[in-house]
Amino acid sequence: MAARQAVQARYRWISVDEYQDVNAAQVQFLGLLAAGGANLCAIGDPDQAIYGFRGADRRHFFAFAQEHPGARTLALSRNYRSTQMILDAAQQVIARSPEREALAIWSDFVSRRG
Repeated sequence: MAARQAVQARYRWISVDEYQDVNAAQVQFLGLLAAGGANLCAIGDPDQAIYGFRGADRRHFFAFAQEHPGARTLALSRNYRSTQMILDAAQQVIARSPEREALAIWSDFVSRRG
């Protein structure tokens, strides 16, 4: 108990990248760390989850706001790497998933092939 409190007191800011690839043990560990009042920031894209083979489950990403009451969600809808045609195709695939709501993503990227 004292060790947990010492760790919670030491880490007041926690940032997790690629949260769509966390597993149940990692979610539980983060919950313990953040229980001391730490500021927790999770960044990820559930449509890019790739580590299911090692126990990662993108449903943790969707449950983040429920598990951390008061969490704010910020969705980034502008894509800087793909053309709108690619994003439109991706939206059509994602729209068929029963777990996902339709996306509103856009791009002003123009291919510069020479």
